[in-house]
Amino acid sequence: MNDNDDEELNIEQLKIEIERMLQEDAKSIQRINELLEELSRNLEEDDPHQDKFLRIEDALCMPEMGGKKYLLGPSVPSDTMTEGMVREAIRSGQLTAFKPNKNLFVTRRSLKEWMTACRVDANNPISTFCQNTKTRTGPSRSQSGQSNIMTRELADRKQSAQALALAKAQKLRNSMRSG
Repeated sequence: MNDNDDEELNIEQLKIEIERMLQEDAKSIQRINELLEELSRNLEEDDPHQDKFLRIEDALCMPEMGGKKYLLGPSVPSDTMTEGMVREAIRSGQLTAFKPNKNLFVTRRSLKEWMTACRVDANNPISTFCQNTKTRTGPSRSQSGQSNIMTRELADRKQSAQALALAKAQKLRNSMRSG
């Protein structure tokens, strides 16, 4: 054998080695694509219907609450809202819940209504508590006439005091901004 034969053999071996490496790369690329598809399925967000019953733990993972709910894999709960906050809102009547058995359930719709009711007015950032969304339209039947008048007077005084306090706070806020 001469040098040309050795060179041809080496070139053939190189071609075979390159072909083998290309096949391995193709398999690796195929496996990477499969893993990417699986990852994208795991990251697909769950979007339950507005009126579907959700456990509180799942409700905390809804986008309305600042979380992420995935179809597969672990979901991410809100980092600002807690289960205790949701339970307190239910207990105080601010958030509508359902208890068909021993567990409490809420809906996305009720969560949105609650969050809207809790929204702080930009003109009044002092108010940071959530208003009760259930309002009474008139006095209860158990109040007598005199008691009813006193209750209204107390409510009027309270409303006047609140309006005065808000006006003073606004005046103080304005003076702090200008001075």
